Amino acid sequence: MIALAFDESGNVAVPAPRELEKIDTHTYVVAFTDGKVADGRHYYAYIAVKPSLYQEFYNNTLEKKPMVLSNYGTVIIADFLQNPPEEIVEFMRNEFGFEDNLEDSLKQQVSAQRTAYIKENEIKRTQDIVSMMKQSNNKNNLDQQLSEPADKQPQPTADNRDQRLDDIIAMMKKNQ
Repeated sequence: MIALAFDESGNVAVPAPRELEKIDTHTYVVAFTDGKVADGRHYYAYIAVKPSLYQEFYNNTLEKKPMVLSNYGTVIIADFLQNPPEEIVEFMRNEFGFEDNLEDSLKQQVSAQRTAYIKENEIKRTQDIVSMMKQSNNKNNLDQQLSEPADKQPQPTADNRDQRLDDIIAMMKKNQ
């Protein structure tokens, strides 16, 4: 599973182009493309695409735009056939971990990781709010204690606000 980073709103934090260029020399994305060449022949190709060029490659593949495949990375296997033979498909799965449904798999991973990220941040945000409320409550109690005679100060009870806030946090952690 790929570990993803998210921005404050829960969107995937996309690395800057320079960050992707830094990893082009030692990382690649195995991709598949097919289509027709200028003379009308069908082709298929598996390519080790440089990360910095993957989005462009992906868009061109979707739009069936003509492209020089080697400009995007290293052509692993290609042929002038409409579809790759089953033994090539199997080879790509076994040797390169190629997934036919990579996009769907990535969407599921993003969704699961985003849900966990949002839940974690919501709990942290709630804990921060509770902490601020406790500080405010303590300050208000101190102000009240300083302004009231000792015999009129409220006594702590089981309904204490801090305890209720602690119970809310405990319940949220339990429901994770």
